[in-house]
Amino acid sequence: YTYDYIGDLYREKIMRTEAIKRYEIAAEYFKKEKNTDSYACALRDIGREYAQMDSLSHALNILIIADSVAANKTKNIEVTASINNALGNIYAMQNKYDKAEKYLLKALLTGREKMPDYVALIDLYTASNSINKAKELLSKIPQDTPQYTCSIKYLYYQIYNAEENYKEALVNLEEYVNMVDSIVYADSQSKILDIESKYN
Repeated sequence: YTYDYIGDLYREKIMRTEAIKRYEIAAEYFKKEKNTDSYACALRDIGREYAQMDSLSHALNILIIADSVAANKTKNIEVTASINNALGNIYAMQNKYDKAEKYLLKALLTGREKMPDYVALIDLYTASNSINKAKELLSKIPQDTPQYTCSIKYLYYQIYNAEENYKEALVNLEEYVNMVDSIVYADSQSKILDIESKYN
């Protein structure tokens, strides 16, 4: 687990090669201890890092192994959903839209945290010029869920932009940027208050 967490820290610092090394060591230990869920997740993380380095075919090979491990040996739907999401994103990066859609829809149906799958699918549909599919999917996202509001504004911007409806695209982009600015400001104010209270 320590190697896995160190890998996460390297990933946050965009030190991909170092992150991969730690994830690989973590994967070896997880496999040895027959910790299937963590093994599959470590493989997923390795695959994601290779994808970020544009080694898509290598990333895909690793994620196919992760998918096989998860499909045969885990009952944790969150693990399989996250692997399906990663596979879908890599196929989308390769412009293999049918395969990408298949995996992202599987992720959307099985996982509890659905927003990453909605975002990835709408990205896919706008990239493949399937705007009606993107609109239909966006209408299915719960519009009154506060934690989705910011992402929904960005997705509306994306769809309007793809339709060349630039006026509506700009309105939604501005609202999205204002929300992000507010969140960043609130977060920084919270950190300042925390530091002040510790000092006091």
